[in-house]
Amino acid sequence: MKIPVLIPRDETSYLVEYVNKIIKDKKKFLEIGCGTGAISLSLLKLQLIHVDFENYVTSCNQKFDFIVSNPPYIPSRKIKDLDFSVIKYEDIVALDGGIQGLDLIEKIIQQGINILNQNGFIALETDQGQKELIQQMFVQNNWGQIYKEPVFYKDQYDVERFCFIHKK
Repeated sequence: MKIPVLIPRDETSYLVEYVNKIIKDKKKFLEIGCGTGAISLSLLKLQLIHVDFENYVTSCNQKFDFIVSNPPYIPSRKIKDLDFSVIKYEDIVALDGGIQGLDLIEKIIQQGINILNQNGFIALETDQGQKELIQQMFVQNNWGQIYKEPVFYKDQYDVERFCFIHKK
């Protein structure tokens, strides 16, 4: 494990629960930004490959049944407003997702076009309020030709936190 690594939070366990409900016969997955490995360890019965954020585009030349990621998704402008304990103990690189918090999310969705098997899916942890922005990205990038509409699930705080995108 090396910096930047996000300390896993309770919300991420909900992402794993949602993934477990839909994986069925899907066995091979890619975790992008594996950090502590908490997500992969929770899905151990499957064949997995996990890569750090900076390596994932160049290191993926195979196909996967699904991709799972808890990428940096906090908009840059919100970083300064985070709880002191987060700022003190977390690496900002593991949190800062760019201007709208979608820099890596957009790359993952785009990369999924090439590395997801047919009927595969992407499972992402996202920030509160990014649902509409992700839906706009879908329109702007014409992803509706490749993917079904994104489906969002709530965390334990009733926040739409998890985005699932299924390839057609």
